[in-house]
Amino acid sequence: MLATILLAFAGAMATPSDDAFETITLKNGIQVHLLPFEGSKHFAMFSIVPYGLTTDGEGKAQWSHLIEHLIATSIQPTYDYQQINAETMFDCMHLDFVREAEHWREGVERHATWLAVPKFSQEDMDREVPRVIDEVAGLDAQGMTAKFALAAWSQVAGWGTKDVSMNEHLRGLKAEAINEYASGRLFDGHPAQIVVAGAFDRESLVPVLEEKIGSLELAEPQPLEAPKEEPELPEIASWDLATPHYFMFWPVPTELRSDGLLLDLARLLAYTAWMQRPGAPVPEGTYPAIESRAYAGGRMHLVISVKINDASPETLAAAKAHGEAFGVAMPKIIPRTYVMMGKQTAMTVQQLRDPEATLARSVDRYPRRMIEGNLAVQLGLTLFHTPEGLEKRIERLQGLGEKDRDLLLELFDPKTRREVFVLPR
Repeated sequence: MLATILLAFAGAMATPSDDAFETITLKNGIQVHLLPFEGSKHFAMFSIVPYGLTTDGEGKAQWSHLIEHLIATSIQPTYDYQQINAETMFDCMHLDFVREAEHWREGVERHATWLAVPKFSQEDMDREVPRVIDEVAGLDAQGMTAKFALAAWSQVAGWGTKDVSMNEHLRGLKAEAINEYASGRLFDGHPAQIVVAGAFDRESLVPVLEEKIGSLELAEPQPLEAPKEEPELPEIASWDLATPHYFMFWPVPTELRSDGLLLDLARLLAYTAWMQRPGAPVPEGTYPAIESRAYAGGRMHLVISVKINDASPETLAAAKAHGEAFGVAMPKIIPRTYVMMGKQTAMTVQQLRDPEATLARSVDRYPRRMIEGNLAVQLGLTLFHTPEGLEKRIERLQGLGEKDRDLLLELFDPKTRREVFVLPR
């Protein structure tokens, strides 16, 4: 997936400047961000849409992941994953088209079909369900299930589920059910964000974007499913995969939910604090997966997911001890994390103001079109989470004060901290 190498040259959730790209709003409200690269020979187009691994309803773990597969292959089966690809993340997914520049119109038409959420046939289901199961089984065999563990956590923390089926419940799923589910998955009034990058002629492109995508009738936003009552959470749950995980999580206070910068700061704080204490009970060379916009039962949380070595009592006790030490480290590292976020922001502003230099520094390690695509995906994900605009985000970073510090400390209040283990059956 394109997103997997972002950190090599872009910095986690760093912020480009608004003068590096142009934003246009189509007549149906979808925003398109135009990011030209001088010297590019490719046309890259990415749509960010709000289907995510932690936004699925009760008993529907991975339905969004299945929808991703179905959307990406809805026009025809995909064989070249460098040209046509997609990835489901915690609260969104991105749909990718990267081809030579002369194929730009095909890219727009394909995205228009994807964003219209086509109807899927049972033949589509019979083809893609085994692929989803095989993908997750392969990652589980490698111990690389951090992302999918968040989907299991969402079922446990949101609904009190004690045993999560990640693959078994997909078998036998009917097209009618997934079509009904897909048609109403836009939530919180959050429209798609689109990034077009590389080589394109603006005067030819924009009218086609309006014709093909601006004319789409968007689905009425539906709120995320939520239980009628707060569920009783188990301390240990099980799932049908072999990799054990430990989770610490906190509900995000209302004041923070729409503040993209503070949510990203909270994520960086959580990572920094977790790594303060060496000897965490995790396999060597692995790191926690941390998400500040994960949903459980329709409520936003910050979650730390850690793959642990085994399900022995000693390992579980060590994980819990590490979690306790986390809270002690948190207040001490806030000022340093502010500085880290500032450096990341400045770095990526410079990268996008001089994209050719950015590309030149990375082209020995990766193909140029992959680098262009990664910069575009990074821009799209940042804009998806920062609807007020990136220049305002920079101003917000420069103006952080004690009130912001208090909000972050409120988020990490030890009284609201919860934990759960998800272990193999």
